Amino acid sequence: MALVPVTVAAEGDMAEKSLGDDETPVTHTEFFLPSPNPFNPLTKLRFQLKNDSDVKLTIFNVRGERVVKLIDSIYPKGRHEMIWAGEDGRGRRVASGAYFARFSGDGIETTQRLLLVK
Repeated sequence: MALVPVTVAAEGDMAEKSLGDDETPVTHTEFFLPSPNPFNPLTKLRFQLKNDSDVKLTIFNVRGERVVKLIDSIYPKGRHEMIWAGEDGRGRRVASGAYFARFSGDGIETTQRLLLVK
């Protein structure tokens, strides 16, 4: 089964790729722990979808303010990876500290804590 990567609008220094060539079948939707974490200067945000789904992935600061929207698009089932380089929506480096990656897709919503250390 071949998956076609979905292109999303890039904000700041970020990259997205589909990991659909892994031969292990996806049996459930999951947002994995960020790696590395703590991170400097970038971290990988990985998720897998059991079904095609509308996906949202947003970074918030500790005050609950949106820092950057990384994903707001339809994604195919399979494994995906997003790299966040610690920048806001205007491409400016954010300060050291705690951030939260909020993921929603395929019926789940979850948040992972990120720690940027400079």
